[in-house]
Amino acid sequence: MAGLFVAFGLNRNNEPQHFTAKVEKGEIHDVVEATGMINAVITVQVGSQVSGTISKLYVDFNSRVHKGDVVALIDPALFKGALLQATRIWKTRRQTEWQRKRTWKNRKLL
Repeated sequence: MAGLFVAFGLNRNNEPQHFTAKVEKGEIHDVVEATGMINAVITVQVGSQVSGTISKLYVDFNSRVHKGDVVALIDPALFKGALLQATRIWKTRRQTEWQRKRTWKNRKLL
């Protein structure tokens, strides 16, 4: 009895077995039921130095990416508006400074 166990036990193939067959319409004979969670092999945290609305997304869930790849484009409208506002403030302050210096020179000449 022990000899049969050793003979059959050592001959086992632990690789998954599968087969292919021609597609046929019919009733389901076997059902595979499984429970549990499916997890990613590797999870990577992605962040940005700025926040905003994403206007274009270049990757999909589970896409393979590498260091330096662009994964999304943040809508530049808010940044353009902020730049325009800062430029106007800078020009106004520059004009005010110029006028202050001119007034000081005129007073000095009097």
